Amino acid sequence: MWRNLATQTAKASIGERIAKLFGYEKPKSRAAGPRAFSGGYQGARVDRTTQEWNPGNLTPDVLHRQDGRMLRERARDLVENNPMAKAAVKAYIANVVRCGIMPKPMIEQVDLRKTWRQAWDLWIKRDADITRVQHFYELQKLWLEEVIVGGGCLVHFVQLPPAKARRRRLPLAIELIPEERFCEDGDFLGKPPQTNGNRVVRGVEIDSETGEHVAYWVKSALPNDLYPTAIEKNIRIPADQCVYGYNRTRIGQHRGFTMLAPVIMYLWKLGYYTDNELMASAIRSCYAVLIKTADGGPLGGLNDDTGATVTDMNGNPIDRLEPGIIGNVQHADEITGVGPNTPPGDAATWIKLIQRSIAVGMDLSYFGMMRDTSDSNFAGFRAGLNEDRSRYEMLQDFCAYHLVEPTYERFVPASVLAGTEGFPSPSQYTADPDSFLVSECQYPGWPSVTPLDDARASEIELAIGVNTRGRIIGSRGYDRVETFEELAVEKNDAERLGINIAAEPDAALADDQITSEDRK
Repeated sequence: MWRNLATQTAKASIGERIAKLFGYEKPKSRAAGPRAFSGGYQGARVDRTTQEWNPGNLTPDVLHRQDGRMLRERARDLVENNPMAKAAVKAYIANVVRCGIMPKPMIEQVDLRKTWRQAWDLWIKRDADITRVQHFYELQKLWLEEVIVGGGCLVHFVQLPPAKARRRRLPLAIELIPEERFCEDGDFLGKPPQTNGNRVVRGVEIDSETGEHVAYWVKSALPNDLYPTAIEKNIRIPADQCVYGYNRTRIGQHRGFTMLAPVIMYLWKLGYYTDNELMASAIRSCYAVLIKTADGGPLGGLNDDTGATVTDMNGNPIDRLEPGIIGNVQHADEITGVGPNTPPGDAATWIKLIQRSIAVGMDLSYFGMMRDTSDSNFAGFRAGLNEDRSRYEMLQDFCAYHLVEPTYERFVPASVLAGTEGFPSPSQYTADPDSFLVSECQYPGWPSVTPLDDARASEIELAIGVNTRGRIIGSRGYDRVETFEELAVEKNDAERLGINIAAEPDAALADDQITSEDRK
């Protein structure tokens, strides 16, 4: 009896140990906890295969302090050296900004609106940039690239002193401050900044009650610059003098992360994999010939008479596989071919898979990033193009809210104080400033891939009253008022010269005479 009981106990012990090894453990009692895998979310299951997956719950500011700098540095390196990363960033810039997002003053008087536009165009050509190097629309591209790659960019609106503004139309200028210039937590050790009780989180001064950004603490120059002594000074910029645009994806986040964060490892591994494939291809192309001499004379070719290694004309030793190597050996009249015997790889499939993963991680379609439509039909290409444009439109609004509109809202009062022709007097402006600051942004449009079909669709939408000419013109990147004015001028010129521009379209363009081949 005792022997049977001991045997059963030993079997139970072995079974429990095996179950525990594979992640299955019987609960001590029903009250102690639920049985294994009996309900609940499978994504929260902890067993032998998932026990090391414990990401924790770090706040975004802690994550930024821990990983923000390394992510940003790797992202910048990839954009400079990896063609896939550069293609993804340039796809956003080319479609979001293109030739520039323009603010349109909402003023009823046509002549006054033209005057304001002319003043704006003159200022943004050279005077808007504090360095007087770039056009304002070039600053837009640079700002957007900083937001995408660096994670954010601070726009500082500088009021220049009279001595510096003497050659400028306005004393207002724009300074772009990248993420690298933000003060880090360690920059305040031993010398806490004067914040009136506010917290400074990653260089952002925050109101202790509302969480509003009160000011930004930045270095006076870029780290590792040519003049490192200038970095010792920390500068406080009040929030009413600047606008910080950054990728905010979580509540409580005060600094931005690069948009390349989800694909950094994919981009790096793709480059590493491509380099290996190129090296393997170079090795496969190598074929050497060994010549054995019959008279047993001294070795030549790879070694000279003294046994020293032979070098090429550039002084490089010939001690590795290269195309066309001929080596001389002894003791026979024999020529032997030597090849690497490296089997060809299937790189194209894996490279395209990684490229598609990178495109998805960058929130782009594959052909939107790679400009490769070989594997897609027209319907799939059009659907993907529409999806990409919805992402571009979101970034266009982001660019308008954090750069274009704040710039225009500072341009108007600066022009009022400067007495620019066509702008109201200071008393008129202060009486009702909102009426002068109202504007709308004109975004660049995209060319149609089926212009005839889209024109017919717009004509039908106008006929049934579900669209307006202003929306149609705006979707193509033009202004409705300017378009109507140009049409009126064109009509008057045509009538003056006796040209009929109101002719009906050629009958050959009728829908029933257009075949599918014509649409290709």
